[in-house]
Amino acid sequence: MKFSKTLKAATSWLSPLFRGKKQESFQHQRQKITAIRKNIFKVVAGSILVSYFSFSYIAFPVRAKEVAMEPGIKQGDLIFVNRWKLGIKKPFLYDGPHAFFYFKQPKLGDVVALQSPYKQPASLFLRVADFPVYLLSLGLYKLNTRDIILRRVIGLPGDKIMVKDKSVYINDLLFVPDWPALSKDTRVLPAFLSTRDVLDETVIPRGYVFVLSDYWDILADSRSFGLVPMEKLEGVLFE
Repeated sequence: MKFSKTLKAATSWLSPLFRGKKQESFQHQRQKITAIRKNIFKVVAGSILVSYFSFSYIAFPVRAKEVAMEPGIKQGDLIFVNRWKLGIKKPFLYDGPHAFFYFKQPKLGDVVALQSPYKQPASLFLRVADFPVYLLSLGLYKLNTRDIILRRVIGLPGDKIMVKDKSVYINDLLFVPDWPALSKDTRVLPAFLSTRDVLDETVIPRGYVFVLSDYWDILADSRSFGLVPMEKLEGVLFE
């Protein structure tokens, strides 16, 4: 009887100590889980941040949506574009002569990615709000979705470009491409029907380029939408 009373007293004296250790262990586990969650969030947010700015200012992938660059680039091909080769664009500025911190002119024959002239550029609000939305949605949503097309540069500032009877002339010399080009339609369309096969001589001014499809039968290049301002160029295809 005395022993049971002594054991009960000892147990009652030790029980707060055990409860304190359990509580301390539970708090330690909660702190550990919280620290793990914070680390995961930092890794995910950091990865999204790095990928966003890498795609925006270093390089980015683009899917060829057209047949305009066949046979070299087929519809559906995934292409990586080098932004650094043209310079560094200022954040949120896609238009105007001061869109770049510095700019390097593309070379003749470069395949460039450019903003589609058939789509209006996003508003300044969408450009600014794009990054926080992209970050908060863990990369699932983008407000500023731009249409990017691929074309080849065949004319630089100072060059004279003319198309006559399906042949391209640069500075009065017949242009023979060093890359595979495609033309299946043997018809020559008159100028009053289309500028595909006949285009009056154009002198390219400073700050513009003349771009052409590799599939010459596709009229979706400078023969139809005109000269391209260099600030509309997004990068050059990796060689």
